[in-house]
Amino acid sequence: MKSELLQIEVELILLKYGEAAVLKALSTATGATEEQIKEKIKAIQEKMSKPSKAPRSKKQPVDVAREIVADSANENDLLKLAALYQGKQFLPQLKDVKRFLGRFDITKDVKSRNDATKLVFESLKECSKLELKEFVSDIDSGGESSFAKLADHIMGNRETKSSNN
Repeated sequence: MKSELLQIEVELILLKYGEAAVLKALSTATGATEEQIKEKIKAIQEKMSKPSKAPRSKKQPVDVAREIVADSANENDLLKLAALYQGKQFLPQLKDVKRFLGRFDITKDVKSRNDATKLVFESLKECSKLELKEFVSDIDSGGESSFAKLADHIMGNRETKSSNN
């Protein structure tokens, strides 16, 4: 509101007194030369006329995971899980991600799967090779991940696929 009023007042002053008189008054008031004031105005105009930066594109889950798991003993399994995560075959929904993070006592409120990627792969990095192999093999065989089966069983939400067979 204040900036809008200031804008209107400046426009009125410019209309009433003209640009040269306003520049001279600004020069006297600020102690800067008229040329310095013109340069500042030009810089502000250039800054305002430049298009805003395009929003940064978010990194893909595989790229985030690659940075986290580099040099890990389980790097291959973790990268395979990253590809599955990106394809929504591993922890396909945000609620699955939140349950998974809860397993590691991570209660940070995440708004999306992409936002949670770093936390997920920092947690997975701590898993044993056997646990990671189970996640990968369960998904490769077309079934749900062991974690999803366990979570569903504990939560009593639905029967697991293994109990339907």
